[in-house]
Amino acid sequence: MMSPNCTSAPLSWLVMEQYHLGELPQSERERVRRHLQSCPGCAKCMDSIENSSIRLKPLPEIPTGFWATLTGKWKWQLSVAAMAAASVLLILLVWPFSQPQSTTAVPQASLPPALMAYKGGDLAIGLTRYRNGAVDDNPSRFVDHDAFGVRVTCPPIGEASWDVVVFQGADVYFPYDNQKPLNCGNRIALDGVFEITGQTPTTVCITVDAPVNRKSVTRNGISALPNSTVCTTVRPAH
Repeated sequence: MMSPNCTSAPLSWLVMEQYHLGELPQSERERVRRHLQSCPGCAKCMDSIENSSIRLKPLPEIPTGFWATLTGKWKWQLSVAAMAAASVLLILLVWPFSQPQSTTAVPQASLPPALMAYKGGDLAIGLTRYRNGAVDDNPSRFVDHDAFGVRVTCPPIGEASWDVVVFQGADVYFPYDNQKPLNCGNRIALDGVFEITGQTPTTVCITVDAPVNRKSVTRNGISALPNSTVCTTVRPAH
């Protein structure tokens, strides 16, 4: 959340977020760097952004065909054999999260809506996309390493639990941990951003006011999410 002293800081919150994400031109980045060194107020705001930013590491492209059917053990053995035969370097794929990956693709036809009636009000999800200094509050497309933030609208039900789940093809990710209860309201921006890469449509869901069984969601996909879930999908630009 933006603190009151940051709203009047000489550097705007957006500029500082773009600086943190590495989206500013070099000349502008240098100007901001010098300003942060000389302005304690802006430096404190920058610390707040850095401490609250959460990044989902780039999602790997989803493999297809025979290679996709192999388990990690067999992929490793075949890779080592190929290295011995061809005397080439083995490239290790580092997956973004330690959670086990689902083997069931997200059924698009059964996706929850982006807006639904809930407890006398609205429950809705929105995304904000950050790309090279440009901000889009209604994105439908992404390119590699676009950063996304999540907004949620929920009725005044007091402090509510929440969780965000990202589905990309057969993979399931949980970019937010150690969530503080959410004070519901209109278009509440969650702290932190995450990145999306690859060429696979990506669905982002948020559940409010109900616990999420992450293990069950990882195994069973979107059908395991509670009823108080809303989702939206972004697709690759090309």
